[in-house]
Amino acid sequence: KDQQSLVTDDLRRIRFTGAAGSGKTLVVAMKAARNLALGKKVLITSFNITMIPYIRALTNKALSHPEKIGVNKVDKYVLSNLVTIHIHGLLSILKRSFCETADLDTLDEELPELLLKLFRKAPPKEELKKDLIIIDEGQDFQAEWFQLLSLFVKKNGSLVITADAKQDIYDKSCNLTGELFKGLGFKGPWRKLKATYRLPSSVADLSCKYAENFLLGDNSKLEFGILPSLKESNNSLLFGCNVSWYQCNYPDTISKDSLSAHEKILMTKCREEVIKLCTQNQLNLDDICVLCNCKSFGRELVKKLNEDNIPTASIFSKDYSINRKEKLGMGSNRGYLKCSTIHSFKGWESYSVILINVYPREDYDKANASGKKDFLRTQSKVFRQKDHSVFYVGLTRVNENMYGKSNLVIINEVSDYQSFADEVCKKNNLGEYKEVTLKDNVKAKIIFHQPT
Repeated sequence: KDQQSLVTDDLRRIRFTGAAGSGKTLVVAMKAARNLALGKKVLITSFNITMIPYIRALTNKALSHPEKIGVNKVDKYVLSNLVTIHIHGLLSILKRSFCETADLDTLDEELPELLLKLFRKAPPKEELKKDLIIIDEGQDFQAEWFQLLSLFVKKNGSLVITADAKQDIYDKSCNLTGELFKGLGFKGPWRKLKATYRLPSSVADLSCKYAENFLLGDNSKLEFGILPSLKESNNSLLFGCNVSWYQCNYPDTISKDSLSAHEKILMTKCREEVIKLCTQNQLNLDDICVLCNCKSFGRELVKKLNEDNIPTASIFSKDYSINRKEKLGMGSNRGYLKCSTIHSFKGWESYSVILINVYPREDYDKANASGKKDFLRTQSKVFRQKDHSVFYVGLTRVNENMYGKSNLVIINEVSDYQSFADEVCKKNNLGEYKEVTLKDNVKAKIIFHQPT
């Protein structure tokens, strides 16, 4: 009901938030489809380029069900009135079209402000404006981007923004409470989608407890960042999710050799879990997704998996043009294990997720690239707020599988979360918490959760 009201509401300004798995992207697609069916021109933009083909496909699918978007019939050519583009692609087009003297090879931070000045002096032509502009994942946007997009909305057109502060992985959600945002004409509180239709009960419980521990954050953001509540469904009683937590703490002080040995343990455990899911759980490779929060680690992991004859479809290429194609083709390779950064998988889902949570490796990579053979450092044990949000996004990518059990495997090297895992399991009866011995006598903590 809450989703449907957002789809059919024709207010000129709508902003809504939703918990992970509450159907925000579904609402975006169906609202776009409804407006297209009514003969309107629509633009949908998002920060995450991997979501753009998916949103377009979902909108096209919604057009084939006119009764669900509140119209009688749909003209077969209406999709031509839809523009789906990630925000940096849009900025690049605007730059090439209107900034003749600007450096076309970069999207510098001054560009949005420059474009705003240009369009305030000479507003965009009417034929360039849209009846509806939808901003998906608004917590990732800069304040100037909101202002710029609002100039391309027709006089009686609509601007729709969706956001979730709990998934603020770029530290930008403060822009949704700033003065520039307040000047866009939004009134009243954020509308909310509270129920999660994606997450199995055990994962929803775990992610809620995690968010309560690490993502309380700024009170001013709470109005557009809510925790998932389970939908009323018998399926939650019939089908659950196996949750496993492997803890292998990152060493406080490392060298090149010790880091290599440590990462080998993480990669070996990942390989073991992939094979276990395929053999014991009878899953196909493309039903499994491996997520990590570090590109350089991801590249080495994919190399290791490929050497072990596990075919992968990843988005870790260093080459920009190849990486762009990888992102736009996310999820299109049948029979391949999906491997992605958590950032690029935001908005996506999988029946089984292997989440590898590591400290960022950027400073080590730079030192290693400079030719230093013996690199030594002390690793900070404090994760930044956006790192907590990234982990939350990873936790909430699991989709409830109606045909069998879903799986969430967490391989974590961040010691900050060890006490959390211990507390959650012992106090909230999520499962057994014990120490196990992996290969090479490496000690690790593991949680086993068996659904009801």
